[in-house]
Parts: sequence; structure tokens; C-alpha cells
Amino acid sequence: MKDLLESKKFRTMLIGLVASLLVALFGNAAGMEEETARQIAQVIVILCASYIGAQGLADLGKEAQKERQNGKKNGG
Repeated sequence: MKDLLESKKFRTMLIGLVASLLVALFGNAAGMEEETARQIAQVIVILCASYIGAQGLADLGKEAQKERQNGKKNGG
């Protein structure tokens, strides 16, 4: 559980979920039109998903780099 809470991807997912829900649910109370609140919530989700995807690709690159370095150390 500790690893999950320390994950940047997991924290981003939680923040995006909460932020988009807050905008969608309380946007009208803040004076936003329903369509505007919906669009803002969608943008938040898209931005978070993009970040999570990019972070996943970066993690794959780091893992590949480690494997290349381990192969060189082990005579590869």
C-alpha cells in the first residue's frame, strides 16, 4: 500500500479524479454553466491521463536502460 501511495501516477490519478468530480458536481454552485463545468472536468481527466501515460513511458525507458547496463556488467 505504501508503494501505491508513493506512486506519482497513482497520486495524479487521485488528484485528477477528485478535481474533475469537484468541478462537475460543484461547478454550477460556483457560477459555471453546466457545459463549461463538464468541459473543464474532461480537460482535467485528459491532462491527467496524458501525464500518467507519459510517466509510464518514462518508467519503461528507465527499466530498459537498467537492463542494458546490467547486460554490460554481466559481460553482454
